[in-house]
Order: sequence, then structure tokens, then C-alpha cells
Amino acid sequence: MYDVWIFVELLTVYFLFPETGNMTLEQTAAHLDGIDVKGAVIKGLEEEKSKTTTTTVDLGRDKGSLA
Repeated sequence: MYDVWIFVELLTVYFLFPETGNMTLEQTAAHLDGIDVKGAVIKGLEEEKSKTTTTTVDLGRDKGSLA
């Protein structure tokens, strides 16, 4: 009886659970939640990218000194 139940569970997982391996979190969300999420994810990623800035820090050392 246990073997039959394990087989039923195996079939359920194989046919009903979506494949999400080798996908990013954004792709997984779009796959599971639908097309509407894709636009929100892309918009969020663009906002994050625009917020990212590069900052240089002056450590007060001369470029020629080795100390």
C-alpha cells in the first residue's frame, strides 16, 4: 500500500508541479504569477539600476608613495 501511495505522489509532483530549475527569481515569479508580473519586475530592475552609482574615495595618499 505504501508503494502505491509513493507512486501516486510521484505522478502528482511530475505532472502538476511547474519546472523552476535554472531560472532566476524574477523568471520564476513571472512563470508562477503570470505575465502581469513581468512588467513590474522589469520596472523594478530598471529603477534599481538607475539608483546604482559609483563613488570614488580619496584615501589621502600620494600616488607616487609606496608607504
